Amino acid sequence: MLNSELVVGVDVGSTTTCVAIVEVFPGRDLVDVVGVGLVPSEGVVGGVIEDPVAAARAIREAANAAETMADVDAQTAVVSLGGEHLASQTEIGMLDLPGGRAVVQEHLDALRAQGQEISTPSGREVVHVDACEYTLDARRGLASPIGANGSHLEAQLNIVTGSVSARSRTEEAMTRAGLTVHQFALRGLALGVACLSEEERQLGVSLVSIGGDTAHVSHFRHGSLCLHSVVPLGGSAISRDVAACLSTSVNEGERLKLYYWDPEFRREPMAEAVYEIAGQDRVGSVTVELLSQIIGARVEEILEMARDRLMVRGCLAASPCGLVLAGGSSSIPGLVDMARRIFGGMPTKTAEPRRVGNGLELVRDPSAHVALGLALLGGDWMKAEVTRAESMGLFERIWLWLKDALGLGRRHDPVVPPATSVAGPAEEQE
Repeated sequence: MLNSELVVGVDVGSTTTCVAIVEVFPGRDLVDVVGVGLVPSEGVVGGVIEDPVAAARAIREAANAAETMADVDAQTAVVSLGGEHLASQTEIGMLDLPGGRAVVQEHLDALRAQGQEISTPSGREVVHVDACEYTLDARRGLASPIGANGSHLEAQLNIVTGSVSARSRTEEAMTRAGLTVHQFALRGLALGVACLSEEERQLGVSLVSIGGDTAHVSHFRHGSLCLHSVVPLGGSAISRDVAACLSTSVNEGERLKLYYWDPEFRREPMAEAVYEIAGQDRVGSVTVELLSQIIGARVEEILEMARDRLMVRGCLAASPCGLVLAGGSSSIPGLVDMARRIFGGMPTKTAEPRRVGNGLELVRDPSAHVALGLALLGGDWMKAEVTRAESMGLFERIWLWLKDALGLGRRHDPVVPPATSVAGPAEEQE
């Protein structure tokens, strides 16, 4: 990779579709954001594309905006996978090392491959595998055993499965929009890359992203994604609650929800907002205090469900870097304080985009963070492939070229990105 390259990230969320184009530079961790398109989503229910034709219209509209801004034509993209169909499970991978040999990267790759080969129910597939920690003989809790000698190696694998049809509909929508899927990546993984520091992902941090129809719950430790869970509630549920409590339409409920977020309105607890009563030729009014109670009840439920998902897998105790709140609904007034209370005083903050040089203002909107993370992942994978190719011998390069030219072993693989863990000397978890 001698020159800069452009990488495209496409995120089709419950309420917003975003396309981000970034410029990746060799030897530089920061990227420049050169184009972003944000439009309302179409054909999406519960964070999953149900109508590929409608979804394609939104993708193409967002892509047009990003392409015009960047003055390029996008062709391939890294695309998000999210929604209620995703499920996370833990399995143990095992590998014998004859003769007590030293652990190398190929051994870790073999353990992750075991996770990709697990049996799944009909209609489901493995969409992500990551190793959270390793055990080498009697040494437990290793972040990376590379270089250490031993006879038996185990890995605690986080395996995420998803619906084949959900992934296929996303592929169809992308094709209809004139784009090719280069790789799929979990929405939670992309958010972690975009909004968390390397130190946070190494030491342990939890991430809750509240979107339109769902909330994605993730945990990172030792540089790996150790949990990816989906709560089937999001900002849209808050709008419906407001509408139901005030006997108004969902559209009015959404408007009142956004009105509540206006700091000028919240300045006076007894200030009132006027709304149309459904089915009646008259209006009603609601105070800041009442809106706060309606909205707060649902937000509290979402946060409690997220907390419970993290507690089941022991992730809260392994989050010394605290909790990070992301997503389009992360700007809910008082959300940080409420989350801190529900999560037992855990340090809590809202997500901010990282690893961006020029163009930071283009991705400050929380709805753009996933697309940014997808593009960052694409750039990281590209650099990893270049590094791997440079380390190959002549015979390996010729064989790979022949396989690609003849189409040998080619298949669409929605998972299997390069390992997200950062390899280093063997170290034991405290």
